[in-house]
Amino acid sequence: TYVGSSYLEPVVTDTYEPYVALSYQPMDRLKFSAGVKYLYATRDFRDDTALAQGKPGQFNATFSSVLPSLGVNYRILDGWHVYANFTQNSNPPGYNQFYTGTYNASLNPQQANTYDIGTIWDTGVWSGALDLFRVDFQNYILSTTVVLPGSAINQTVLANAGTAINQGISWQNNFVINDIFSAYANFGFLDARLKSAGKPFPYAPHHTEAAGLIVRYRGFRGSIGVNQIGNAYYALGGSFLPLGSRFYTDASLRYTFRNAPLGRSLGFKSVSAGLYLNNLFDRSYIQSYTGSSGNPNRKLNLPTNVYASLEATF
Repeated sequence: TYVGSSYLEPVVTDTYEPYVALSYQPMDRLKFSAGVKYLYATRDFRDDTALAQGKPGQFNATFSSVLPSLGVNYRILDGWHVYANFTQNSNPPGYNQFYTGTYNASLNPQQANTYDIGTIWDTGVWSGALDLFRVDFQNYILSTTVVLPGSAINQTVLANAGTAINQGISWQNNFVINDIFSAYANFGFLDARLKSAGKPFPYAPHHTEAAGLIVRYRGFRGSIGVNQIGNAYYALGGSFLPLGSRFYTDASLRYTFRNAPLGRSLGFKSVSAGLYLNNLFDRSYIQSYTGSSGNPNRKLNLPTNVYASLEATF
């Protein structure tokens, strides 16, 4: 007899991913690659609370996918390459996705085709990459309204009912000023849409920019970066609320002890201590709107946070 509100739900997932990868290089500048992966996953989970209430609570799901990939890389000059890749991806649903509304035993993995073309370079002082990408989802998992058999009741269920697209461009640059100073400047543009639902992806900014400075001196490494995130959206109760663009700054300072205290006796190769500050100077993370709870202020972006680390290698 169910007498309380205890929650016990053991989940066991086994994943097997054998693969074969081949490469062919007809000339020194040109290289082709191809491969195939077989993904097989099983998931068993049990909701003991539901079973105690006499409800269905023992579930099992099995997923399998054959995932091919192709690629080509061509060296134009020393330190300058162009490439193109095609990869098929698969993402099995999480066990909690079976619990929205009615259990959907036929929920299949999300599969997508990824296309990637770009160039990378390294001139010593200036290195970077320019990449154009497109990810096409054929069976994206979306919330769908269905009618339960034998009744006229509408029920929400997650199903492979959607198509989606992620496409954009990424441009990364790194500059070596001297032995102490280096800098970076990155830019990204993203078009991310749930095509079937006619909605944007949550938390997917339209564009991002970042620039920063890195300092290395003896055992010290410090960095400071200024970032800008474009407009994005937050999903709430089936609606999408806009998150405005914002600037924020990250900074860090780390020192590595080459001759760490007690290093010889404890077998340490090195010890590093670091201090990290994220999301500095950003006060726009509180967005005003009236949500389902009536609370006009919700924290939709991360506040400023500070943390320290201590790392040791043996």
